[in-house]
Amino acid sequence: MKTCTQYLAVANCLLVVSLVATAPAAADELQNAVKDNQGANLQDGWLAVESFEDLPPIERNALQARRALVQSNLYMRGWLKKVDPASGLIPENLARGIDRWNGRNNAADNYAFMVLTAALTDRHRMRNELRDMLINEQRLTNRVDRLGDAYKFSTQAFEHEFVDMDRIIFDNSEYLKDGLMP
Repeated sequence: MKTCTQYLAVANCLLVVSLVATAPAAADELQNAVKDNQGANLQDGWLAVESFEDLPPIERNALQARRALVQSNLYMRGWLKKVDPASGLIPENLARGIDRWNGRNNAADNYAFMVLTAALTDRHRMRNELRDMLINEQRLTNRVDRLGDAYKFSTQAFEHEFVDMDRIIFDNSEYLKDGLMP
């Protein structure tokens, strides 16, 4: 029977992931990790361990925790590749929202979790790229005192011509609620 340390070593070598559709760039990293692997079994992006259920709970938990952290890190790195070069901000999504940033989605639902992921997996990115993103966000999107409003990348200006306090308060409350209490 392999020890927990041996399973974690294999997991570290493989960068055990289930690829996230929004981070396709991670596929190359997985392929390179698999090529470098010496004899471990990878099935559908997951490390295949013989009789996983027979492992002691601490070993199962360690593998599952590692899997979750690696997936989260690859997700974060995938999104960092989508940063708008002029503003330094991430888009709302990779479809209709590719040209905008807003507090209710980008900041609340994505940026906050990227910071949490970086705090657990990559402090260098947290102190650099994600900190710079926050500085850019404050510089570009603060509209009413420190309350941010939607920003459009193509015009490098606010998405909406007029201040709508209902929208601004909702977006910022979403950011506060989701960002502070993930």
